[in-house]
This record gives sequence, structure tokens and C-alpha cells, in this order.
Amino acid sequence: MRQYFYIVMHSVVGDDMKLDHICLQECDALTFGRRLATKNEDYSVYLYKQLIARVAKVEFVKTLKPFKTEER
Repeated sequence: MRQYFYIVMHSVVGDDMKLDHICLQECDALTFGRRLATKNEDYSVYLYKQLIARVAKVEFVKTLKPFKTEER
């Protein structure tokens, strides 16, 4: 069985990528990333994964969208 760790990163237009969070559970990474995207509308939030091994490459998983917020 392969095990991965998940990396949440964000970028702002014209800026470099910033590391925000690393976790072992994909669902925790998704929740954290979507909360980050909801709080910061100008961020583009991305999810990556990497196999836990001596030699492995980081793989892009998807762009995370914010949670829906109620408009008042």
C-alpha cells in the first residue's frame, strides 16, 4: 500500500508559491485548503501530493475552490 503526504500551497497573482500546510490525510488537506481559499479571495490554492519514500516526485492533484458563502 502506498502512502502519501499532502501539501497545500497558495499563490497570489504575480507572486511566488507559498507553503501553507502539510498533512497525512487528504480530507484534512482539502478542508484546510478550502478554508484558506474562503478566507482569502485573492489566493489561488493548490493541493499537491508526494509518495512517502526516499525518492519521489511531487504531483499536482487539483486547484481548491472556496466553500460557498451566504451573501447578505
